Parts: sequence; structure tokens; C-alpha cells
Amino acid sequence: MSKTKNFLLGIAAGASIALGGLLNIIVKTYISGDVSIIGKLLGSALFPVGLCLVCFLGFNLFTGKIGFALDKKNEKYPLTLLIMYLGNFVGAVLFGSICFLIFRNVEPIYTTAKTIAVNKTATLNTAEGIFTNLGGALLCGVLVYTAVFFFKKFKHPVLKVVGISIPIALFVYLGFDHCVANMFYFSFALNDLSPWLILNLVLATLGNSLGAIAVNEFTKPLTK
Repeated sequence: MSKTKNFLLGIAAGASIALGGLLNIIVKTYISGDVSIIGKLLGSALFPVGLCLVCFLGFNLFTGKIGFALDKKNEKYPLTLLIMYLGNFVGAVLFGSICFLIFRNVEPIYTTAKTIAVNKTATLNTAEGIFTNLGGALLCGVLVYTAVFFFKKFKHPVLKVVGISIPIALFVYLGFDHCVANMFYFSFALNDLSPWLILNLVLATLGNSLGAIAVNEFTKPLTK
């Protein structure tokens, strides 16, 4: 695959994940108050739409590919992943910026987006917060890998959707950090480009990567 095609498919993947994030925000916004738990559940259940688009349409998502990186014998694959990651960044940030322009005056939706973004950096000024963030990102990486693994293994489209949806909805509900989703949330909320925002993305990228790679390596004997 050419570098240009890889980058463009990365942009499409970033935008797809951002779409899932937008659906999550809208549902959480309008199902709140005494039934906020329902909004949280439904928002989490709709977020996987993004990864379904990625998997079924063949887009290139960094967090969906990194778990299989050690299986690749191509010495150029790290560059492929980097280009993919940059494409994801462009797609997620572009989608988030467009959402900001559209929804910045729609107070409930923008407030929800801002709250999500702020909460993701709120505790990073403590060692405990950093550890919690990294741990959640690791588990997110495990769950994303699991979703992609199920998509690859299941044959029936319905089973593929279910296999994607359960792990992804779980990490969203539990509030784990996904690096591409966070790129969207931060750009939508136009959070200040602070060291904490950058640290969040670094930790999320590292955690997502290590979690996915680890579960792939540990489960290899079981899948042969």
C-alpha cells in the first residue's frame, strides 16, 4: 500500500472514530438528569459505530493495527504505523474542529464535550492520576485488540458487529482513554493545548499500544 493511500485511509479511520464520539456526546447530552445512566449506556453502545465503519470499510486505525505489529516481518511497518497514526490525528482533529464550528453555540452539546475533555486531563498533575490514566489506556488497548480480533475471526456480519460492539462499548462506559477518540474530544472542546493534554495523548497512545501488543503475544499459543 502506498504512503498516500495509507494516510488517506488513516484520515477516514480518525473521522469514523470521531463520529462514534459525537454520537456518544449527543446521547449523553439529551439523556441526562435522573436517567443519565441510560444515556451513558446508550452513548457507549453507539460509539462502536466508528470501529464498525473502520473494520467493514477497510480504513486504517492505528489502535486496530498496532496489536499485530510484532507479527509483521516488514521492517518498514513502523513507518506505516506512524503514517497511519498521523492520518488518524488529522481525521479526528478535522472532524472535531468541524463539530466545534457547528455546535459551539449549542450549549448542552458543547458543554458535554468540554466536560469530557476536561475530565481526561483533570488528574494528570498527580502520580496516581498518571498511573490511572495509563492503566485505563492499557485496558482500552486490550479491548480494541479484542474487538478487531473478533471481527477477523467471526464470519457472519452480525457476529462481527457484536464482537466489535461489546468490547468497545465497555471501554467507553468505563471511561478508558483511547488516543484517537481523545484527539477528537480535545479538538471539539478546543481545550487549551496544555502539557496535560499532550501528556494524556502520549499516555493513551503508549497504553493502547502496549495493551494491544501484550494481549496478542499472550494469546498466540491459544489461537494457533
